[in-house]
Amino acid sequence: MRNWCVFDLDAHIVPWAGHQVASPGALSWALNALQRQAQPDPDAVKACRLEIERELAGKLQKVEALIAGGKNDDAQKALISLDARFGGLAAPFSVDLAQK
Repeated sequence: MRNWCVFDLDAHIVPWAGHQVASPGALSWALNALQRQAQPDPDAVKACRLEIERELAGKLQKVEALIAGGKNDDAQKALISLDARFGGLAAPFSVDLAQK
């Protein structure tokens, strides 16, 4: 989640719980955690989002360069990889490139 700029996370380890239904205490903790409103550092969020945009732009440029160089198979592989990493964030640019 942090790789996608979600910083208001919390975790609570319940020892020996395994894959069982949450105990009343664990469920209570989780519901209380959902009600708390954490305020992530706006500068950290902005920097994280800029890094994602920079990475996406670089990968889009790579696909465009492959298309321009006539390397359509490599471009398609790079585009599939880009969509797997960025999903809807890459649209509409990835959709346009897929049509080329």
